[in-house]
Amino acid sequence: MRAETLQRQNDALLERTSLLEAQLAENKAVAARLQMELVEKQLRIARLKSAQEGLTQEVAQPPVRFSVPSTKVEAVTFLAEVSTEIATVRETLHDEGGQLVSRVERLLADSRTELEQGNYDPACSLAAQALELVRTQRLKNALQRKEQVGVYADFIMPLRLELAKRSNFRKKPSLRGEILDTLDQGTLVTAGGYQGSWIKVGTADGRNGWVYSALLAIPEAYSPFFTPVR
Repeated sequence: MRAETLQRQNDALLERTSLLEAQLAENKAVAARLQMELVEKQLRIARLKSAQEGLTQEVAQPPVRFSVPSTKVEAVTFLAEVSTEIATVRETLHDEGGQLVSRVERLLADSRTELEQGNYDPACSLAAQALELVRTQRLKNALQRKEQVGVYADFIMPLRLELAKRSNFRKKPSLRGEILDTLDQGTLVTAGGYQGSWIKVGTADGRNGWVYSALLAIPEAYSPFFTPVR
């Protein structure tokens, strides 16, 4: 009789323990979702501010305009001014793959060809297009840097996350940060905090680095009722 009573008490204790573990897992999942939503909300605010400042800068910086040259000297002078400005800012541009530089160089080459043929207006127009491309890219770079720069903040509690897509694992929170490794989709990581659009994570083998926030998700195994963070 006593054994049956102890068994019932043990079963009840196990059931309560199981229930508490389930509630704890659910609370952790809710906390993870709320913290990731906070990151996303702050990113949206940063993007809106950047977009607003970008519009302000675009208004303050009118399109490249030039007077139609009447002589070769005027055209040559304008092309020299454009080439000088482009050369000054070219090294500061973040140009993935060099596509922008190639387009700019092609426009400048075409501009010089038109100049040699005595077509001064088309020559200046092509040079102006090249300068416009450089100015636009410089503005984009400035806005991206502003969005990426932020104060580091710890999460309230470490988050168990996984890679929603294959991602670079970087030394610093930036696209220019050194790539330490490439993490496959489904890799589990522990997130400790965030800075801008980057999440600081630790891997199972003890390494620490940064992953872009949009590439992380709350694992379904830990939170079956939540969809991946986007």
